[in-house]
Amino acid sequence: MIAAVLGVMAHGSVAARAASEGAQRSTVQATVTRIPDLPPADDDVSPGSRRVLASWTAPDGTPRSGLVSAPIGAEPGAQVPLWTDRAGTVVRAPVSPLAAGLVGGVVGVLAALLGLLLVYGGWRLVRLVTWRRNAAVWERRWAEVEPAWSGRTSTA
Repeated sequence: MIAAVLGVMAHGSVAARAASEGAQRSTVQATVTRIPDLPPADDDVSPGSRRVLASWTAPDGTPRSGLVSAPIGAEPGAQVPLWTDRAGTVVRAPVSPLAAGLVGGVVGVLAALLGLLLVYGGWRLVRLVTWRRNAAVWERRWAEVEPAWSGRTSTA
């Protein structure tokens, strides 16, 4: 039950972020204008992409240009989709609603597994304590009856 609640809460949080980002960002088509001779930038470029100079029109109608990530095969004149904020600045794509479902599911499953692990650990601890207590009782009782069973008498 707690795992389900945590999963729903995580889903709601990511879904709210996705809705907020989706409302504040829009996709525009940029036109590749030039392929600059730049060293590879591994921080902003995903595999199969490269940095190119492109121009686009911001959502408010103003012309923009700059370095953007484009597929490796994009040549000058090619159209490249970009995500921009309301000012026309290039931003990352908004979080998808699918991501919210995945995050909620993963959080729920991990919380359930953690709960099961805690229950199993508690059960093992109770078993260990019970076993030690029972062993101590058996030792005491055996010490009381062993001399009579073995034919020896108690010296105490």
